[in-house]
Amino acid sequence: TNADGYTPCHLLASMFAPPVDSADTHHEACAVVAAKLVEKSADLLAKVGRMEHRTDCEAEGHRERTALEIAAGRNTVYPKRALQHLSKSFHCPEESILFTEILSVARANPGVAGVVLDRMRACDAKQVGEQLWREVERDFEQVDGEERSDMEWGRPGAQSAASSS
Repeated sequence: TNADGYTPCHLLASMFAPPVDSADTHHEACAVVAAKLVEKSADLLAKVGRMEHRTDCEAEGHRERTALEIAAGRNTVYPKRALQHLSKSFHCPEESILFTEILSVARANPGVAGVVLDRMRACDAKQVGEQLWREVERDFEQVDGEERSDMEWGRPGAQSAASSS
């Protein structure tokens, strides 16, 4: 991580332009580099720092964003058809932030969002469902600061669990 909070994944997302001869080769190069970073335990959910010392347009567009959010932006050279390679949902669905990532990907390339969803379908549905609930709960807690019980959320199985106790 550098002084601004950029990880190698952020650098890949924002400025990696290998000397290649075609869009296909650029796509493949980004996929290979992203896969290698994930293999080496890159944190795909890491966010760039606040960069309070910077006021330039790039800092404004990257501040507190994940590599995927940066790559999905309009002003990056990262190929939009390779966005799944920067998605935690693609590599580790059970640890992902699916709603957030699918929205970022779908805005830039709806077809690639389908690729990520296909990967999710191959996983244990219960585990993915639990992860989705955690994501929703985390987002609501960030908005109103309150925790809710499973009953208040209407989480599947909460009613039967409460009545059996």
